[in-house]
Amino acid sequence: MPYSDVELNEPEFKVLSGLIYETSGICLGPSKRLMLANRLRRRVNSGEYGSIKEYLDKLLSRPDPDAVAELIDMATTHHTSFFRENGHFEFLTQVALPKLEAMAAGQARPIRAWSAAASSGEEPYSLAMVLAQWESAGFRRSWNIIATDISRPILDEAKQGIYSESKMSGVPAHLKVKYFEQGVGSFAGRYRVTAKLRANVQFGRVNLFDADYPIANLQDIILCRNVMIYFDQPSREKVVKRLLRHLAPGGYLMIGHTENLLGIAHGLRPVGQSVFQKSETDVVVSQWG
Repeated sequence: MPYSDVELNEPEFKVLSGLIYETSGICLGPSKRLMLANRLRRRVNSGEYGSIKEYLDKLLSRPDPDAVAELIDMATTHHTSFFRENGHFEFLTQVALPKLEAMAAGQARPIRAWSAAASSGEEPYSLAMVLAQWESAGFRRSWNIIATDISRPILDEAKQGIYSESKMSGVPAHLKVKYFEQGVGSFAGRYRVTAKLRANVQFGRVNLFDADYPIANLQDIILCRNVMIYFDQPSREKVVKRLLRHLAPGGYLMIGHTENLLGIAHGLRPVGQSVFQKSETDVVVSQWG
């Protein structure tokens, strides 16, 4: 019989939080013990395990990347919304995209953007709507978006691009009509991102704590927002330096409004609220192709 009350003692929490930190950089302080216990309760009550100890023993005795990823998923909160911290999207429309267009000087390559903590998809699809609107306004460059997250289940959800009515509150009415299909029958009350918009967003799993990221091209725009709040200072520094390897000269890095780059040697120029730009003089011709 599944346990109805699962407790996570201090030694168990230290082992689990240590494993989470080692594999993802996510730092769980003592105040997160109850949160993790509540989420583990649901896992144990699924019937596969009889106790936290049994779960822990199996996790440590058979290092399974999927099991570790599931643990990390339980330790994180996928809170997001369409056009969250909307000032960033306004900055893109009013400042960044016109400058990127001017910098391209007639080059045909697309604008490249990366949503590095995509969660359930609201951020990359918001970015996609901004870029699609910008393109339809007469700018001639195409665009594509890479959307990544550490959680496979949340990425599977994001790929579907289906959202309830309550999730749509941040989408302006004219964009809702243009970029979403309204469900009927069993899908009534839900909305799906149009196939055309979804086609420009490619999803994939990336652990920001890995030494290397499988991102082939330099990106003009990188959004890594509201994820570094889970990292300690050494982890934030590592992640920022790795992100910058993939930022094109003149490109923009956006972080969450409550985050900062204090104490990190990054060489970027602050150009807006939690918006930073890489120097345009770092151009490497072969990487602009």
